[in-house]
Amino acid sequence: MKLNTNSLNAKLYCWFYGKTAYHLPSNLCPYFWKLVLAWVLLVPYSLFCTLYILTHEIFDTKYENGDHKTGERMGVSLLMNGIIIMLLLMINVVVWFFVDYTPKSVFSELLAPGVMLWIVAIGFGIYYGIKALAEHIKESRIPRDENGYRIYPEHKEKKPNLLVEFVKAKYGQYCPKIDWTNKD
Repeated sequence: MKLNTNSLNAKLYCWFYGKTAYHLPSNLCPYFWKLVLAWVLLVPYSLFCTLYILTHEIFDTKYENGDHKTGERMGVSLLMNGIIIMLLLMINVVVWFFVDYTPKSVFSELLAPGVMLWIVAIGFGIYYGIKALAEHIKESRIPRDENGYRIYPEHKEKKPNLLVEFVKAKYGQYCPKIDWTNKD
């Protein structure tokens, strides 16, 4: 059976599964059933991945069919959709300060998750702000020369621990060589 790599089915298969025309299967049975699954899931999959398809495939001039895999599209789309939902929930809380929501409406029911997201966002901001401040203070205490470059102290040589070295040698089944040095 001869099939064309430029046919609609072959192009759908390549797009849906992130394959190139060189990686099309040579056996008809898996190709057929995977193609059936691709046609069945085409509409819901495309709707879920709309943002990704628009930003990474349609408006990307370097995109070629088969560049992006199904899981990559799904994962990034899930992340993008989640971020949009979280932003909408947080905007809902800000709008609540200016508009009086009726009780038991959709917007009033979504206030609690929006407030929780604000608390988490503020908590992360405080945590990373304190972390950045601590790193800045730690960095400012490092001695520098007149040009602003770090002055690195001389590296002190670690003394080998006899017990640790013996256990390593026993475990590795080798006998380490001892190099004696005279510090006088």
